[in-house]
Amino acid sequence: MRMRLMLGGLVMLVLLGMAGLGLFALHQTDAASRATSTRLAELQGILDTGRQAETGFKRQVQEWKNLLLRSRDEASRRALEERFLAEQTRTAALLQGLARAAPRLPEAAGAGLPALVADHATLAARYAEALAGADPTTPEGPRAIDARVRGVDRALEQKLDAAAEAIAQAFHASREAMLRDSAARYEETRRLLLIGSAAGLVLVLALLLTLATARRPA
Repeated sequence: MRMRLMLGGLVMLVLLGMAGLGLFALHQTDAASRATSTRLAELQGILDTGRQAETGFKRQVQEWKNLLLRSRDEASRRALEERFLAEQTRTAALLQGLARAAPRLPEAAGAGLPALVADHATLAARYAEALAGADPTTPEGPRAIDARVRGVDRALEQKLDAAAEAIAQAFHASREAMLRDSAARYEETRRLLLIGSAAGLVLVLALLLTLATARRPA
């Protein structure tokens, strides 16, 4: 009787150990999946910000052109200038967000992001200086203003395009690496569970065999 109780207890311990191993493996897999999802969401947010900054700057440049070409009087000039400044402010905020996110990106994608803020501020100062030097509502005003800043946006536009592309490449590379890691973790967890289950079953069978042998009359 005592032997049966001891062996029964050992069987229960083995089964509990197998269950614990399974729960541990599931917990590890779940934690890794959560970390992967969080990191991908973070990278997706940075990627979205980069694309928004890229398109936002293009809208800013278009609003600048509208300001020069459509300012018929003081009222239209004020309205168009407000729209231009709003896009400029929006783009500046997006670039500042990218600069803050730079440390969380690979070096190749994040190194040049802080400099974009300074480049954009320099361009904003050039626009303000050109606008202060002539009145776009006069016949000669748009041409005079354009002569001061013609082409100054191209360098920053190219940098923004390159930055957005680099962030996209970093996102896709990180996603592929994380998917590979997830697949490897899954295979490792599956292997661990299979080995643990097999070892547990063998031990249970051995204990049951021992119990049956102990009960056999001499």
